[in-house]
Amino acid sequence: MEVDRTLSIGAQDVVLDVGSGHLPHPSAAVLVDRFPDDPSQRLGLDIVRDRAFIAADVERLPFRDKAFDYVIASHVLEHTADPIAAAAELSRVGRRGYVEMPTEIWELLFGWEFHTYAATLASDGTIVFKRKSRPQPPLGELFYRVSDHDPTFGEVIQSHPELFYVSVEWDDHIPCRLDATPWPESLDASDYVARIRTVRPSPQLALRTFARMAVPRSVRRLVRRLAPAGPARPARRRAPAVDLADVMACPACRSSALRWGTDAIDCIDCRRSFEINQGVPVMLLRDAVPHGSP
Repeated sequence: MEVDRTLSIGAQDVVLDVGSGHLPHPSAAVLVDRFPDDPSQRLGLDIVRDRAFIAADVERLPFRDKAFDYVIASHVLEHTADPIAAAAELSRVGRRGYVEMPTEIWELLFGWEFHTYAATLASDGTIVFKRKSRPQPPLGELFYRVSDHDPTFGEVIQSHPELFYVSVEWDDHIPCRLDATPWPESLDASDYVARIRTVRPSPQLALRTFARMAVPRSVRRLVRRLAPAGPARPARRRAPAVDLADVMACPACRSSALRWGTDAIDCIDCRRSFEINQGVPVMLLRDAVPHGSP
C-alpha cells in the first residue's frame, strides 16, 4: 500500500517494509510479504521483488532484535490473526517506524472480507484494535468507484484522513491495545458524522474528478494543467547495503545461528530448515521442516 505522507527516515537508515505488496516504499532496503504468490489480498495486483525479499509472517518475523532503523507496515495489521503480536514483532525488530491501517469508518464502507480487524486512535495516541464480528458485506468495490467519481465523497476523504486512516509514527514500540467489544456493533458514528458535516466541496477536486471521466483527450489534458496534482510519491533513494545474513534470525527460536545453503537456510539451534525458493527465503513456520545435522 502506498504511503503518501513524509516519514522521518534518515539518509543512512536501514528500512524494512513489511507487507510491501505491489507498492514497496522507495526507501526500503528489505521487503517482506506473507503471500508472495497469492494476490487475493492485494486485489489481484502483482507483487514487487526488486530488492532483497523474504516471505515471512509479520507475527513471527525472521530478524534479530532492533535489526532495522525504521520499519514500515502500511495496511498490514488489519489482515492479521493477532495484531497485538504483530505490533510487538514490528517493535522488536525496529527502532522506529510507521504503521497505517483503516479506521472503523473506512472498514464499514470499503472493507474487505479478508480484513479481520478495524482500528481507531485513542486520544493518548494508542491504536485500539477492534475485531470484526462478521464478514464484510461486498460493498468495497462500490464505494471505491463512488470515491473515484463523486467530488463530495473524495473531498471528505482528502480533507479528513483521520476519519479513514489510523496513522502512527512510533519510536521504540507501537502503542496499542485490543478492544474486546464486538465491531461494528460498538461503532459510535456521532463524532464522525459531525466532522463530515464540516466538509465543503472544492473547485479543484471537482476538476480532478472531471479529468478522470470519459471526456475528449484534449479536454482531459487541459483539466490536468488547471487542477493541482496530488501528493508526489518520493523517489527511491539509494538504500544502505544490507547483508541478510547479518540481520536475519530464526522465526521459531530467534537464534541468529543460521547456516545458508543454496536451496535452504538451516537453524543450528532448533534444527528447522527453511526453503529458498527462486532466491527468496521462505521463513514461514508452517513450511519449516526438521533437518538432521547439528
